[in-house]
Amino acid sequence: MRPNLRPAIGLAIAIAGQAFFAGCMAPAYAPPLNYSGPYAPGARTYGANGGQITAAKAESIKWLAWPQSYGDMIGALGYPKHRTETSDHYQIEGSDQWLIIFYDGKTATGYSLE
Repeated sequence: MRPNLRPAIGLAIAIAGQAFFAGCMAPAYAPPLNYSGPYAPGARTYGANGGQITAAKAESIKWLAWPQSYGDMIGALGYPKHRTETSDHYQIEGSDQWLIIFYDGKTATGYSLE
């Protein structure tokens, strides 16, 4: 008599599926950035408008439904003061704080206030 392996195979597939999908999920918030490349804050200005935003605009980022398109972010905030391949950096007027928008391609995936 041969054992019935169907329940064990189904369980193995379910566990593998959970592990796969758990690895695909990424949070909208990212940890503080320690970046020192040519486009890091203070290195080189990118935006024509200086890349500064008001504190109220920076605060309004918390209420957006993520993800957002690159075009929508530029429309809402203007061009950043600094840009990397994966982030835009906006200085908050009258402070030394920065709003950093993180991108995956042309999709804004999250932000950080530093």
